[in-house]
This record gives sequence, structure tokens and C-alpha cells, in this order.
Amino acid sequence: MEKINNFTFAIKIKLIVFLLCICCFLVTAYIGCSYINVNLISAPLPVTLPKVSPVEKIISPVKAYNHIFKKNETFYSVMHGFGLSGAQISELVAAAKPKHALTQIKAGQTITVLFNAASKELLSLQHDIDGKSRLLLRKDTQGYRALIEQVPLTARIKTVSVQISSSLYEDGIRAGLSPQKILELTDIFPWDINFFTDLHDNDSFKVVYEESSKDGRVVATGKIVTAEITKNGTAYQAFYFEAETGTGAYYDRNGKSLQKQFLKSPLRFRRITSGFSKHRFHPILQEYRPHYGIDYAAPSGTPIEAVADGVITFCGRKNGFGNCLEIRHGKSYVSSYGHLSGFARGTRKGRAVTQGEVIGYVGATGLATGPHLDYRLCKAGHPVNPLSIKNIIIHEVSLQHLDSFNKTVDLRLAQLSSDTSLTQVASK
Repeated sequence: MEKINNFTFAIKIKLIVFLLCICCFLVTAYIGCSYINVNLISAPLPVTLPKVSPVEKIISPVKAYNHIFKKNETFYSVMHGFGLSGAQISELVAAAKPKHALTQIKAGQTITVLFNAASKELLSLQHDIDGKSRLLLRKDTQGYRALIEQVPLTARIKTVSVQISSSLYEDGIRAGLSPQKILELTDIFPWDINFFTDLHDNDSFKVVYEESSKDGRVVATGKIVTAEITKNGTAYQAFYFEAETGTGAYYDRNGKSLQKQFLKSPLRFRRITSGFSKHRFHPILQEYRPHYGIDYAAPSGTPIEAVADGVITFCGRKNGFGNCLEIRHGKSYVSSYGHLSGFARGTRKGRAVTQGEVIGYVGATGLATGPHLDYRLCKAGHPVNPLSIKNIIIHEVSLQHLDSFNKTVDLRLAQLSSDTSLTQVASK
């Protein structure tokens, strides 16, 4: 009996110990959870994030490409290189056609295209047309739409002074003038100056014109507004003036038009090989005979211009003159042009021509030792020296516009006397 009581007591002791262990465990678990919860709220565990490069932080959905066209490249070949199909390229060409022909893009010109980086879809296209304007193609819900946008330009009035030491052309190029600007100068004074015979060392000229630039690069030059040529100490001036009618012309300081009845010469590029003479030795006939004209040596094919308005009275071959043209100017004068290699298209007897119009080309037909032009002028049936006739002024500034013209001249004279370029317009 005593053994049974001892066994029962041992079991009770073990049960009590077991219960106490369970209680301790529960208490410890409760305290641990509370500690963890506090820490989770007050100090979150540190999280290590992946490193991202600056480029990856901002990913643009648009990609832009700039392309400069090379020789033999076409719009189709370039756009195909960007991944566009033939149908997509044709859609662009058709959309742009009312504004500008994309198929006419030349080597050296540029386009800028924007693509959606994800879908590879073309969003827009920009083409710089001529430095002053650009074509823009943008896509909307209805397809591509085209518009022409004017490029903002910086414009200034530029004055260039040149002293002649070799020739008008060479000295002009050295001074920074373009060949086109030099030709423009010769177009202003063809009634008064023969540029390849009248100008000599120490003569000089000045031109004033507008120059437009974009990003510091000259993209266009405007018309010469003022020009001055000093020949043998005599100054010849020209001022461009546009009346309210919108038609402009060059005038001298007194408002008289520089345009006169006859051009100084029917050729722009030439040298005189034989002048007006009553006693000249003919190189082919080997005898002395009168030469009532001016021989201008020039390469075969050089354009010949009518010296004045008139009507063609003869067009064909004429003895030693070879291919020959004769033009009647009013009632008194007739000009003739001999040894031509050919006639300009549409040139025929009875046709009216205007001053400066190309009527034929230099050649060596008839009795000629080489390509040249035999130019003659007759008044009332008698030969006259074309270089010494008194030219008639065509028109002058009207009285109603004279005050405006004088103000223009004052401004141009100030620009002409400037040694440096003057900024006239900040932007356009």
C-alpha cells in the first residue's frame, strides 16, 4: 500500500513539473512575440535594392535619328534602312506631296525621324528644305499630316569692299563674295560698265546685301541693295528701290534708272579681240578693210543676249558672217550678231525679243579663225560704234515716290560707308 502511495505522489510531482514547464514556455513565447512586433514597427529590417544605372532610370519611349543623304541614296532606300515597308514609305511620300516632294531630296540634305521605341512606329519626320524652311510630317489619328515651317534666321546687312588687283571675279572671291553675287553685280551695271575691259588695277567696288544665318552658318543671301564701282576715279552708284507697286529696279543717286536703251555688251564673259575700225587687217582675207563692229572672243557655246528690246528681222546664214541674227530696235537702230554656232530655241524672223534675252550662242561659222562674236550696231542705216553711243535712260523715280526714295538712299549710303557688317534684324 505504501508503494502505491509513493508511485502516485511521484506522478503528481512530474505532472506539476510538466505543467510548470508549459507555463514557462507560454510566458516566454508571449514575451518574444511582443519584442519582435515592437521591433518590426519601430525599425524595419534593411532591404538591399538592385543598382540602376542613370540611363535605365529614365527610359524614353521615343528614339530620334538624324540622317545626311549621301550620293545615290534615295528617300526610299534610306527609309527602308530604318525598317519601313514599301507601303509605309509610299504613305509618307503621298502625305508630303502637297507641300514638298520627298523623292527630290539631294545628297547633303538631312532628315530627322522619331520612332516609338516599343512599337517601332514612325511618329514624325523633319526635312530641312533650303535652310529657310523645313517640312514636318506628324502622325495623328487620321494618318500623317504635312506642313511647311519657316526656320528662324538671324539677318544682317553686310558690306563688302574690294580693290581690284587682278580681276573682278578673282578679287571678289578672295573678299568672300560668292560667284552668284559677283554675277549679280554685273547684272546691275551692264548699261554703263564692261566688266572685263573697263576695270583695271586700283579700281574698286562695294556691295551691300542682306545675309541670313542659322546657328552661325550662312544659309541665304538677299539681293544687292546698294553697289558702287569706282572706275578711273569716277564712282558709279546703284540703289535698289521698290515703289508701292511692288516692282523694284536700280537707280542712281538722283533717281534715274540704271537701265538704258542698250546693254554695254551682248556677252557677260568675254574679251575684245578687235574693235570698231575703218582700216583693219582681215586675218583670213589678208587685206585691209573696214570693221564696223566689235569682236568678242569667247568659248564656243557662250550665250549671246539681245542688247535691247526689238523684233528679229533676219535669222540664218549670211555670207562671211556665218549664222547671223539681226534685230530692229524701234525705228532707228539695228543690231547684228555674227559667226554664231546656233540659235536659241524659238528664235526666228518676226519674233519679238526683250533686252537681256538669250538669242544665240558663240561660234566660228563663216569667215572666222576661232570662236568669237561679231557684234554690230547701225543707226538709220549707218554703222556706229556700240561702245561710244549715248544711251537713253528708260525711266526714273516718280515725284510721288521721290521722298521715300531719298530716305532709302540716305540709309544705303550709311551702310555703304560702313567698314563692317551691320546687324539689321535680330531674327526672322
